[in-house]
Amino acid sequence: ILHNRLSDYNIGILDSQDPLHPHTDASYLFDMCGLQCFNCVAQSGSDNDVEDSTEGCTKLVDGFKIMELLKLNEPETYNFFLNTNLKWFCKEEGVHMEMVEKAFSESPYKIFRYNNYDLDTVDYLPFDFIPEYYKHTKVINDYMRAEDNVVLARLNVGEMVIVDNQRVCHGRTGFTGFRNMVGCYVGRDDWYSKLRVLKDRFAVAWFKFSI
Repeated sequence: ILHNRLSDYNIGILDSQDPLHPHTDASYLFDMCGLQCFNCVAQSGSDNDVEDSTEGCTKLVDGFKIMELLKLNEPETYNFFLNTNLKWFCKEEGVHMEMVEKAFSESPYKIFRYNNYDLDTVDYLPFDFIPEYYKHTKVINDYMRAEDNVVLARLNVGEMVIVDNQRVCHGRTGFTGFRNMVGCYVGRDDWYSKLRVLKDRFAVAWFKFSI
């Protein structure tokens, strides 16, 4: 169970009122999280029921759409993230996780993995490659943060959103007051298994899911 809220200690960007840029979670894991659930238990500000407020909104970005846009408009950047292994890490007291993996995968499964906050120092890349790294990370960040590519969803208390963490990036707008999101991860194997079971059980024509 994950809590995203302000606390009296260990204040970082996650546990702050600052905006959070769109990203996928746990890019540093071998078995990257599948589904991610966000349940709103406290919303910021005094206008909790004002639907057009942009304070404390959840940002959602379709990573597959970003891949398509880069492939069309920025082919060098697309190929960089498709073919370059990057190092992702998480280091806290008693924990040091890291994963070396490409940001984009087209086969055997299409996967989008990108978290600017999880990127490690680039001492593992050849020196001549580092300017390319910074050029392409700027491009992908610009695309992921462009207003046209971001959907804002302001959850009220009791509302939940579930996203595919290997496709959909999430973030938030800045806020005042108190905001608390409680969530959890569901492994990709678990929910793929459930989908297969449901498909076999009901065998309905509209069920288009296939893996």
